[in-house]
Amino acid sequence: MDQVKIGKLIAMLRKEKGLTQSELGEKVGVSDGAVSKWERGATCPDISIINTLSKTLGITSDELLTGELSNETRKRISYKKSLKTIIPQLIIFLIVATISVFIIISNNTNVYKLMSESNEYTVKGRVIFNKDKMTIQVDEVVFNDKTLNETLINNYEYKLKCTNNILFKKGKLDAENLLSVATKVVEISREIKIDYSDEYAVEKKTIKDDGLELKITFITENNDVINKIIRIKLTK
Repeated sequence: MDQVKIGKLIAMLRKEKGLTQSELGEKVGVSDGAVSKWERGATCPDISIINTLSKTLGITSDELLTGELSNETRKRISYKKSLKTIIPQLIIFLIVATISVFIIISNNTNVYKLMSESNEYTVKGRVIFNKDKMTIQVDEVVFNDKTLNETLINNYEYKLKCTNNILFKKGKLDAENLLSVATKVVEISREIKIDYSDEYAVEKKTIKDDGLELKITFITENNDVINKIIRIKLTK
C-alpha cells in the first residue's frame, strides 16, 4: 500500500465533506492525532476500521486501500462540487429577482400585451405603465391579406392614436417617392416598429378601456391610396 497516496486521499475527502481531523476521528473511533498521521503518510488506518472509514468518506474499501478513486466516484465528487457553486449563484439570482419584483410592484408598474381586434392583422408588442410614464412598444405588424402584401408602394406613413391623441407618427405622404424603389407591403410591414415613451399624454384608464388605433396609409405605384386602420386592445 502507498501510505502517502492513501493519506492524501483521506485528507482530500475529509476536506470535501467539511470535517476536521477531530470530527473524522470521532466518527471512526480514533484520535485526531491518528488521522493526522494517516494524512501525512506516516501510518495507514488499521484494517479493522477500513470499512467504517470508507463509508464515512463516501468511497469503497478498494479505493481507500489503493489511494485512487474510480471514474464513477470522481464524477460524483465533481458533480457535488458543481452543486456547491451553482446553489449559491441560484440563491443570489433568486434574491435579485425578488428585489426586482419588489421594485416593480412598489413602482406600480403594469405590463399589458398588444393584440389586434381583427383577424386581418397580427400585432405584437406591449404597453408598460408605471408611476411616472408609459411606454408603448410595437415589435411586429403582419398583414394577413396576401394580395395586399404583394402590392408595390412608393410612400407610406403610420400613426398611433388613442382617442384623438396622436402618440406616434412616422413617414411622410406628401414626399415624392419616399422609398427609393417600389417596395412590397410585406417588406414595409417589417419596418413598422414603435418605441414610444413619455409622460401620460392620455389617461391610463382611457388607454386600457379604449385601446389604441394604428392607422397605416400606403401610396401605390399608381398613386392609389390604401388606408388600413388596426384596432389594438390591451391584454394581460
